[in-house]
Amino acid sequence: MLYGTDLTSAYADGFEAVPQTPTRAAPAPAPMPSALPAAAGSPSTADIMVQREVEQRKQQQRAVATLPPPMPSQQALPPLQPVPQPMYVMEAARPSYWDQLRATRREMSKLVVLALAVTLGLAVHHACKHYIKYFFATHDMTLPQETAVHVTYPLLLLFLLWNVKAVLSGAR
Repeated sequence: MLYGTDLTSAYADGFEAVPQTPTRAAPAPAPMPSALPAAAGSPSTADIMVQREVEQRKQQQRAVATLPPPMPSQQALPPLQPVPQPMYVMEAARPSYWDQLRATRREMSKLVVLALAVTLGLAVHHACKHYIKYFFATHDMTLPQETAVHVTYPLLLLFLLWNVKAVLSGAR
């Protein structure tokens, strides 16, 4: 992170500032002590080094003083209290079979079509049974011929239903 940038203004609520510690700059190389004695009234090398250290400490203190105050961290917040749970949980009433059946129009239409198909099948069966009995009563038939008619009737219905189903499923 760069020194001098204030991210709290950019990230108003969601930014936690981390206190920044300034790094020490590399100290300037100390002048080499000369073999000649220092002139009277001029500072010695030790005095110069002490002055530099004092100046560096003052600069560090000024840099720390210009840092923004740290934002409160998550650790400073009080711990969250658990939410009390209810003693019992009531289950929602499940809809019955008839409620579910009435809920969708498509299911109801399928049920009506099935009921009408069964009714139509029973009506056709009773009509065919009546006419077959009449046919046997008016015509003299042998036992194998009567058996063939009785076997042909269910096979004919199976063939008819199969073809109706093929036509209806092909129409989709």
